[in-house]
Amino acid sequence: MVIKTPHTGYQIEIRQIILIYFHSFLIIDLINGFLLNSMGFIPVTLGQIMRGVLAGILALEILAIKKATTHNRNLILFTIIAPAIIVLFAVRDSSFKIIPAELIALLKPLFFLLLLHQVIVNREYFKKYLNSIMLINLLVYSISIILSYLFNTGIN
Repeated sequence: MVIKTPHTGYQIEIRQIILIYFHSFLIIDLINGFLLNSMGFIPVTLGQIMRGVLAGILALEILAIKKATTHNRNLILFTIIAPAIIVLFAVRDSSFKIIPAELIALLKPLFFLLLLHQVIVNREYFKKYLNSIMLINLLVYSISIILSYLFNTGIN
């Protein structure tokens, strides 16, 4: 699926968005860690928002495909069953206040399945960038551990 910007005519492919996510997810988690340390409890983090938006884009891409393959049917089945599970949890707890927490909990496996589907479909594209993804994430991870040790924050 291609997302077209209205004024510039530039086209962005979903696999390009996923590639940016793969290069930046540790940076986003690092920012989340600093925000949680400095602000305390945050109901919805930056990473959850980003994964939610990306899961929405990936789900829309699957629903936009006219033919249903085996992988697509499994993902669509999960998106149909997930709301039913949320309602059952709410009925079990006699409270609908739990729904946002359940949505966040159910979004994680849905996001992973949608992301896995895109990686499988576009495996040759992602294979070309595997070394740069690993190198950038290795550097971000290593630098964050060194900085947390030097400034005595986080994991020593």
